[in-house]
Amino acid sequence: MPGRPSQPFFVMNGDLLTTVNFEQMLKYHREYQAFSTICVREHSVTVPFGVIDFDDHRLLGIREKPTQKFFVNAGVYLLDPAVLDHLDANEAVDMPTLIERTIAKGKPSVVFPLREYWIDVGRLDDLQRASDEFQRIFG
Repeated sequence: MPGRPSQPFFVMNGDLLTTVNFEQMLKYHREYQAFSTICVREHSVTVPFGVIDFDDHRLLGIREKPTQKFFVNAGVYLLDPAVLDHLDANEAVDMPTLIERTIAKGKPSVVFPLREYWIDVGRLDDLQRASDEFQRIFG
């Protein structure tokens, strides 16, 4: 960066498209007096088979094609300028590592649920989908 920011600043992965409300995220960040705020997105994974629950050799049940939900890192961050104090000169570090480092030092981090449009275009099929949706979403 050309200079140290004096206010919280955004960092975003370069392989995603989103309509996240940055103003609302900043308000949330300030409201919770966060050192870092990370956008999270709900992601569901469906197991394509029946999952067997058992204890030792005794069958307890069968859950047919269950879906599990997780909150995943959406790759959008809002950081207090003091986060930069947790980097060494010329150090290359990814955002999860940097945020884990600040959490270990007791700095408050919060999650901001992203409900707006979001797509990671790191895979070819997702890039094609984003290309198909771009005009409708951002036009």
